[in-house]
Amino acid sequence: PGPAHPAHIPTMASAAASAVRVARPAAMDKLVSVMNEIAPRCLAGSWDNVGELISPSGARTFATPARIFVTNDLTEKVVDEAVAKEADIIVTYHPTPFRKFNKLHHGSHISRVVLACAAHGIGVYSPHTSLDCAPGGLNDWLASAVGAGAVAPITPDERVPGAGEGRVTTLSEPASLTEVVRRVKAHLKLDHVRVAVRMDAAWEAKCSGAEAAGAAADSVTVRSAAVCAGSGGSVLSTGAGRSADVWLTGEMSHHELLTAVQAGTSVILTDHTNTERGYLPELARRIEEGMGGDAVCVVTELDADPLVVM
Repeated sequence: PGPAHPAHIPTMASAAASAVRVARPAAMDKLVSVMNEIAPRCLAGSWDNVGELISPSGARTFATPARIFVTNDLTEKVVDEAVAKEADIIVTYHPTPFRKFNKLHHGSHISRVVLACAAHGIGVYSPHTSLDCAPGGLNDWLASAVGAGAVAPITPDERVPGAGEGRVTTLSEPASLTEVVRRVKAHLKLDHVRVAVRMDAAWEAKCSGAEAAGAAADSVTVRSAAVCAGSGGSVLSTGAGRSADVWLTGEMSHHELLTAVQAGTSVILTDHTNTERGYLPELARRIEEGMGGDAVCVVTELDADPLVVM
């Protein structure tokens, strides 16, 4: 047998037993269940990190109803905002932490976020790509930006009816690319988006600037539009997305963009998180509805896309 532990030094076993005796907040268990109904975790990409990322402290006394703070990105300033608003749980669209790590130290902003949440006993949950793919989720909301029509997943997931990657809309009434751009800006509440007009229309309009691009966009008829929140090039270029008249996503690489316009597809880019953040109020509403009076949701006021037009 090993040496006896001094009475005043707790063993790992005794510490674990003590932790078990602390009740886990029921609101966290209910949120996990509600989120799995809104965005089934089985729909997430195999590379993704979704679900309960940080467990709340069992020693923390949750408010009644519990306070759930909803954000797109969990940055340090957003954690401070959540603490100031007395959040019990944070639902962050993008997972933080995302990748595995071997240490927690104050030299890393991700570590500082994790440590701050743990220090305040705040639980953290992320739906990310499961919310993208879910019926009624982020991509269905984004698809509504281009106009009314029949909507279907670009890559269906047969495990959940209506689920899958991206969305393609066959518009009820064809519209010019200029009109689709106007609708997207209104839906996402943006003053500016970037547009690449399909190469043949751009060439005919001798497109070499915003004014000429506008004339080219007027001449392009959109009958179908494919959308994918975030960075959607790899999704949009597959299945039904390939034949769409226009793609809507946050960002694409230069070469993905060139391939699209030379193949006859126009592209609308909004910057990554501008395709996502506008869904937060709807997500908050759905969480509150699912929690049935056991929680109130607060949407961040400080989270914003890091890129601005100057």
